[in-house]
Amino acid sequence: MLLKSDSLSDIGRQRKRNEDCCYANPQTGLFIVADGMGGHPAGEVASKLAVETLREQLETAVALNHPEQLPERLEQALLQTSRTIIRAGQANPQWLRMGTTVAIAVIFEGQAYIANIGDSRIYLLRNGDLSQCSFDHNPTEPTLFRGRIQNLSSILTQALGIEQPLEPYQQQINLRAGDRLLLCTDGLNNMLSDADIRQLLQSTSPQQCCRRLVDQANNRGGLDNISVVVVDIA
Repeated sequence: MLLKSDSLSDIGRQRKRNEDCCYANPQTGLFIVADGMGGHPAGEVASKLAVETLREQLETAVALNHPEQLPERLEQALLQTSRTIIRAGQANPQWLRMGTTVAIAVIFEGQAYIANIGDSRIYLLRNGDLSQCSFDHNPTEPTLFRGRIQNLSSILTQALGIEQPLEPYQQQINLRAGDRLLLCTDGLNNMLSDADIRQLLQSTSPQQCCRRLVDQANNRGGLDNISVVVVDIA
């Protein structure tokens, strides 16, 4: 299965710094977006630390070539990453209580192993139809997929770096040739409807899709940082 991907992270039009972080590696099949929170520089630190820690752990797991273990390894990696962020905050008072959302896709042998914490999202475009494959961890709609309400720190029920039991959402998807995956932070889907996103994902290349999605979110106001990863399956 051939993978093609691109990623783009943008500060938006209202923020003073970019606290998002993203990663795309079609060679290993690992794709991540993270949206940091905590104020000052702490959100930026949390999202980068999350991506770096998850990258190290999950690319090692993929190299072991045991797909049946990936769901468990995904959960273990998320728990370890959360502990790493907590320890970093405890060791550096200026980072105390920092946290981050995260959405992950590990593509291996025709399967997408996905997981998310918080409200960063994963979408699947298949035959022109768009579906959300992740779950928004917020108290407003515990059983339905919904867009995010403002004020991350008080609304999210799950985030890496928060000292509470983590319950990652996980799903396994049987991929088909022609599928397109989108991972994004909420700076995208707060500005664009699912219909907007579906239309913009029709572009001819992952690079073109990333650019169009970010540009349109900025055109609608760019109220938050915007990060996207687009993956094509062939």
